[in-house]
Amino acid sequence: MPIWRYLPNFALTNVMDVCLGTHHSEYHTGYRAYSRRLLTSVPFHDLRNDFIFDNQLFVAAVRGGFRTSEVTCPTSYEEDASSIPFKKALRYGLQCLRLSGQHLVWRLTHTRPGQPPTTGG
Repeated sequence: MPIWRYLPNFALTNVMDVCLGTHHSEYHTGYRAYSRRLLTSVPFHDLRNDFIFDNQLFVAAVRGGFRTSEVTCPTSYEEDASSIPFKKALRYGLQCLRLSGQHLVWRLTHTRPGQPPTTGG
């Protein structure tokens, strides 16, 4: 991965880990699997239809108390590989920061020590 992609990816991942209260090595590959139970529990049709969708659904899963896990997959950053343009990547990064910050505020206002987050509001 080029350094200009690696550093923001690394920073966003660490910010998201702190804000979401999770620990994953990466959130931005775009490769996700969801359980039927999650998809029937979360109104995913109300989420955005762009690059931030996966992160919105991930936050909904965390808020709903769903278990998350990570499965590694190979990535390719070849010159001819499909890639998000810089302007969209910047917008995506800002959306990740906003979503993470909103979830951190939610976590701080919806939890008590020793209790899991509620699924509401």
